Parts: sequence; C-alpha cells; structure tokens
Amino acid sequence: MYFQNNLLEQPDNFYEGLMKWDWFKLVYIIFHILLTLVAPTVLYGIVWYERCGSDMQYRCLTNRILSHICLITVVRCLTARIAYVAILFVSPISLNQCDLFIFLGRYSFICTINEIVLWQGIKYFYIIKWQYLVSLNDTFSANFLTMCNLLLSAVFLFVTYMTGHHNAELDFHVCTGHNTSFNILTTFRYN
Repeated sequence: MYFQNNLLEQPDNFYEGLMKWDWFKLVYIIFHILLTLVAPTVLYGIVWYERCGSDMQYRCLTNRILSHICLITVVRCLTARIAYVAILFVSPISLNQCDLFIFLGRYSFICTINEIVLWQGIKYFYIIKWQYLVSLNDTFSANFLTMCNLLLSAVFLFVTYMTGHHNAELDFHVCTGHNTSFNILTTFRYN
C-alpha cells in the first residue's frame, strides 16, 4: 500500500531531467531534422526510379515490394518521426495524444518490418519456386500483399491496445511524464 500511495503522489513530470536542454539533446534534434528532410527525398527517389526510370519489363515483384517499403518509410518519416521529436518539446501531454503518437510509431514500424519480411520471402520463393511466381501478375500481387500487411498490422495493434499493452514502451511513459510503475498500476486498477 505504501508503494501505491507513493506512486500516485508523484511530480508532474517524472522525466523532467530528460526535457532539459543540453548539447546531446541539441545534436539529437539537429540529427532528426536533417534525417526528416533527407530520408524522404532519397527514399522517394528510389520509388520514382522503380516506377519511371527503369524499363517496365524489369519491374518484378521484389522491386515493387521494395518500392512499397520505401513509401511506408517516407510516411513514417513524415508522421511518426516528427511526432516523436515533438514529444521532447511539449511533453508531458495527455494520454490520448500519447496513445496516438505511439500508435503511429508502432504501426509504421510494424508495417515496415512485415513488408521487409514479405520482400525477403518473395526473394526466397523466386529462387525455390520460380515456376509459380513467374505466372503471377506482379502489380496485383505487390499491391495485395502490401494491403494485407497494412490491414493485419492495424488489427494487431488494435488488439494490443484493447488488451492494455499500449503503454508497454518507454516512449509512452516519457510522453505522459509518468513513472513506468505508475502507468502499470493505473492499468491494473481499471482492469
């Protein structure tokens, strides 16, 4: 009971020291600003070359999936990266806003990882089962696999949110400004 009472009477921002400006935070912010400006440009250059620059007969399924990986990463750079850097400036913020920021970051990360797994699996099947993959329509297959990835990743995140695992990572705690034990304790109180 003493542990619970101490956690409920905590300061407004448990991670107050993390929000102070120092040279490390300044380098971190400059790095993220540069990465947010440069990475989408380079990644979209890859997408443009795959769609417009290469010969149409070389637009195989693996190249199209790679293009989708780059597009997902561009969206991730422009949404989740900016939100995560904004957390350092304005936190602590409300639980709903933190849930939205963490959801965007997790969703884009899971979609990217799943798309890379699909890409590697297709490369494997090109080597092992060549006769089956050659007969597929590459455009349809790439779009279908990417849409399935996006949908199943959203379902997975929705289930983890509904089961109470949305506050499992440290970024959520930094965003809310609460101690990790405080968030876990409030989760158990409401369940």
